Amino acid sequence: MATRKVRFYASVAEFLEEYIFHNDACAIFLVVCSTRHHFLEKLFVAVQTPTRTDDSCKEHEHGNHRLLTNTIGSLAKSSRIKLVFCPTVESLRAYISGSHMTFPSEMTTSIVQRDSRPVLAILDLLALHHKTPEFSAQGLSRTLASLVEAAARETADLVLSECADVTYHADGETGQALWHADVPLLRGLVQTGEGDDNTCMGPGVPVRRVVRRWFDFDENSRIKTISTDV
Repeated sequence: MATRKVRFYASVAEFLEEYIFHNDACAIFLVVCSTRHHFLEKLFVAVQTPTRTDDSCKEHEHGNHRLLTNTIGSLAKSSRIKLVFCPTVESLRAYISGSHMTFPSEMTTSIVQRDSRPVLAILDLLALHHKTPEFSAQGLSRTLASLVEAAARETADLVLSECADVTYHADGETGQALWHADVPLLRGLVQTGEGDDNTCMGPGVPVRRVVRRWFDFDENSRIKTISTDV
């Protein structure tokens, strides 16, 4: 049976390492909720910062982090991994609801040959909605429902993750903090302001409660990242 989980990663680099080097799914869709340029900025900063594992620290000491070796090129050439960038809420919804979500023929063959399910992993969905009128229970539910439908159509495991934006230091604005935010029930009750102001007009509901309607939170992965959370 396909699963739907929220998993916690200390950085974008750790997220990529999981799916490039450790996950043995027959096919993997990585949907990054940002522009390609901003994603590469975050990745560059992340690989310059030692992570929690001894092996990662050794890599940093020797300046040879394995993600520095043409990561995007490796992903593009992989017959098992597809990388997609969706920089707006509208582009994300259009992508997951359209025909683009079907796995290519070479992936389909792999799915049949291997005893595992494909994975659809979404990075920074909350950050994409944040600072927009869609950062509400209604707006998030619309996107999440579309994701669940797309994953069910492909019989794929579905994963959501949020990683801190290490390219700037707006406390509480990115990463794990967004799981603890409150949002208004209806889209029309979100008032976006200038800069970091985003006013919740009307009664609020925790983001986690909205997400838990469809997803289980993998608290074991959270325990592993607790020492490096921003």
